[in-house]
Amino acid sequence: MEQRRTWGLSLLFRPEPRKQRDCPRVRPGLNIKTHKNRPLVRSLVRSRSDIRLSLWEMPMHEKERVKKILEFLKQEYPDAGTRLHFSNRLELLVAVVLSAQSTDEQVNKVTPELFSRFNSAQELAAMDLEELEELIRGVGLYKNKARHIKGLAEKIAADYDGEMPGTFEELLKLPGVGRKSANVMLSVGFDQPGLGVDTHVKRVTRRLGITSGKTSTQIEKDLKRIIPISLWSDSHHLLIAHGRTVCQARKPRCGNCILAALCHRCEE
Repeated sequence: MEQRRTWGLSLLFRPEPRKQRDCPRVRPGLNIKTHKNRPLVRSLVRSRSDIRLSLWEMPMHEKERVKKILEFLKQEYPDAGTRLHFSNRLELLVAVVLSAQSTDEQVNKVTPELFSRFNSAQELAAMDLEELEELIRGVGLYKNKARHIKGLAEKIAADYDGEMPGTFEELLKLPGVGRKSANVMLSVGFDQPGLGVDTHVKRVTRRLGITSGKTSTQIEKDLKRIIPISLWSDSHHLLIAHGRTVCQARKPRCGNCILAALCHRCEE
C-alpha cells in the first residue's frame, strides 16, 4: 500500500519533459546553403540536429573553424574598417581615447572643432584643461578623457620629441591608453598587426565559442593565439562590424546570421 501511494505521488509531481526547440539561430526549413546567393552549406537545414550534422559537429580543427568564420565575415563586410575621422596619428590617438564608452558617431561630432585647435602634441599639451573639457563635452566621461588627452600630449612632447611612439610597450605608457587603444594604434596608425578587444569583439567571440575568457586581456591573448598574425587587424574590424550589425547585445539577429551554422551558441 505504501509503495503504491509513493508511486502515485511521483506520477502526480513528475515534471513535464522539456520541449525540443529548434535552434533560434536557424529556423527550420531555412536553407543556409545560400546567403545573398553565396554558397555556404551543401545541405538543407530542417532542424537543430541537421545543423550538428552539417557543420559544427563535423570534425574541424578550431583554427580552421575560426578561419572559416573570418572568411564568411569578410564576404559579409568587405568594407569593414575604422569609422573614426582623423588625418594623422595624433588625431587618431585622441579619437581612440575619446571612443571609450562612447560611439564613433559621438566622437566624430566633437573632433572637428577639437582638431582645429592644434597641429602638434606641443600645442595640444598647452591647451587649457577647461577649454579641452568644453570641446569634448559631447562624449561620456569627458572630464577624465580631457585629463588623459592633455597628459598623453605632454608625455609625447616631452619624452618622444612630439612624435608618436610606435611600439606596443611605449604606447601603453601614455595616459589613458590601454591594450585595446594600443592595438588599434598599431593596426590603424602604423599598419602593424594589432587586435584590440572592445565590447563587440568580446561579445561576438564569446558567443561563437572562440574564447571563454572573461577579461579583455584574456580574450585578446586567446584570439592572438588562434588567429594568424596576418589577420589580426582585419579580425578586429570584422568582429566589430558583425557585433554592430547582427550579433547585438540585447537582441541578436540570429535568424539572419551568416555564422549560424558555425556558432556554438546554437547549442544553448
